[in-house]
Amino acid sequence: MIFICSIFFIDQFPEIFILISIWCGFLFVTILFFISKKRGEKLLFGLTKYLLPKKIKSGLKQFISTFYKDFPKIRRLIIPGLITSITWIIIFSQEYIFVIALGVEIPYLYFLFLFPIANAVGFIPITFAGLGTREITAVFIFTTLFPHVESHDILVVSLMGFIITDVCTGFVGFLLSLTETKYDRKKILDLRDE
Repeated sequence: MIFICSIFFIDQFPEIFILISIWCGFLFVTILFFISKKRGEKLLFGLTKYLLPKKIKSGLKQFISTFYKDFPKIRRLIIPGLITSITWIIIFSQEYIFVIALGVEIPYLYFLFLFPIANAVGFIPITFAGLGTREITAVFIFTTLFPHVESHDILVVSLMGFIITDVCTGFVGFLLSLTETKYDRKKILDLRDE
């Protein structure tokens, strides 16, 4: 989605297309590199040999050896990739409802392709759940490209999107984890009694 976004803005910001193309190329080469078990294991073992302390190395070596055991074939990733793309479109469309509710004039396709950039920045592990980094990126992107958009409106859209898509679904996961652990605890106690 970010790559498609860069095509939309190639006239206004030609350097964005170049940077995103380099990033996508880097990801593609990395994936191709790690598809080969021999190359991937050699690199990972080399990195662990020189970069990690001895305490962590033993567990990590076991992880590396099992990494390729369950590695799916590329053709099996096509359907999950399509489902994931549809899911992200639905998530960003839900957040666009807040744009409409606030009366902010941003076209749907621009929002659909620009907001994933802010969302991706939120994945950088420097703040709790990306709070702050996602918002400042969204404010910067939308106020730069759409000067009529107020920064506080984009801040509200980003925070409400976080609450709806992350906090609410996380709460459902929290409730499920409580019920699952109760079941497992009971099962363990029953096995002890036997």
